[in-house]
This record gives sequence, C-alpha cells and structure tokens, in this order.
Amino acid sequence: MKSFKNFYFKEESELIDNLQADTIITVYHGTNSNGMKEFLMNGVDATKIHYRHYNQGRERGVYITNDLKTARSFGNWILEIDVKGKDLYPTARWGLGSKINRSNKYIEDITKDYKNSFRPLVSYQLV
Repeated sequence: MKSFKNFYFKEESELIDNLQADTIITVYHGTNSNGMKEFLMNGVDATKIHYRHYNQGRERGVYITNDLKTARSFGNWILEIDVKGKDLYPTARWGLGSKINRSNKYIEDITKDYKNSFRPLVSYQLV
C-alpha cells in the first residue's frame, strides 16, 4: 500500500510535469516577519515589479516554490497558496543569465521532459 506522502508527492509531480492552465497546485512563499507584516497590511500584487533579495534584481510577481523546505529557507513565515497553472510564470533570471542560456535551443533542451506542459519552463523551474 502506498503511503499518503508517496501518493501525494507523486500526484503533485505529475501535475507539474503536465501543467495545464486550469491545473491547481500548492506552492509556498517564505518570508520574514517584516515581509509577512507587509503582506497582511497591503496584500500582494503579483503584477507589480518588486526588488528581489539575493542579487536577483527587479521582477514582477512573487517568488514561489512547490518545496516547503525551500520556502522555509527564506524565512520563518510561510504562505501556502493554491494557484492555477495559468497564473504561474517562469522566473526570468533563474538559470537564464547568459545569452547561451536564453537561447531557444537551451530552453528546448532543459524543457524537453515537459512537452505536455502548457508552460514547460515553469514546470522545469518547479521541479
């Protein structure tokens, strides 16, 4: 008999591999107490450009992960969010810093296992 943990994570992995616009997955955002206070007082507008910590510059949206341990590494406060695939976009800078890495060939190579995803780069970045 499969354990709940193995069943759940296998199911979540299949959702990410085959991400569709209407797929709902659970993601996490880790922050510190100041970040959480800001979220609670002002909400979150994922369409605005925000400064990123850890030398990531400025981008739209909110960084998320589907890995709770990773989220915890960014702060003691964790937001758990159920989000539709259509609302997930790839991080522009992650793994794509050089011209070679921004090439169509490079993107094709790293996303080849996610051909069933409507946003293969998002699936790749979530794994």
